[in-house]
Amino acid sequence: MHLLRDTFGEYRDEHFPTKKKLFASIVANRWGDVFDVNQMKLDINSSERRIEVLIERNHSPFETPVYWHFDAIKKGLQKTNKLMVIKSDIKERDANRYFKFTQCRVYLQVEMEKFLKTLTDDFIQFDIRLGIYRSGKNEGKYHNHGGGFRIKSRNLCRLYKDVITIQNNRL
Repeated sequence: MHLLRDTFGEYRDEHFPTKKKLFASIVANRWGDVFDVNQMKLDINSSERRIEVLIERNHSPFETPVYWHFDAIKKGLQKTNKLMVIKSDIKERDANRYFKFTQCRVYLQVEMEKFLKTLTDDFIQFDIRLGIYRSGKNEGKYHNHGGGFRIKSRNLCRLYKDVITIQNNRL
């Protein structure tokens, strides 16, 4: 990731004008502009069994060694092989917050093939968030703000073999 920041980042922080930042969201089926000079997108390279970041600068391809092997993606997906998402209504009364759980959705058996299909269909994006600490003991140092593959909760069902929904219909 540091290669991306150092090569494609820009000096955009008035407090740290000599430090580059790079924030971008990239998907698989269309080029996304990054600072009006670079375009990036994800590519599923099935023959090499990896997901690659493709980059163009001023419409010329740029070689980059940024990629994730399918095995690494599959290992990461296994951390969410069983996932539960709870929805609730929130009410505030007398400075207290009260939660009423309205729905529970259980996702079982995440599948690599579904991940790749969902990525291809642009329901998953990769966020690059390489910035600078603004305060504290690390002020002025580079910071990876948690780049990663992201999916909206309404699309989680696209990744799993089984989805179980439990509604709370009680008042």
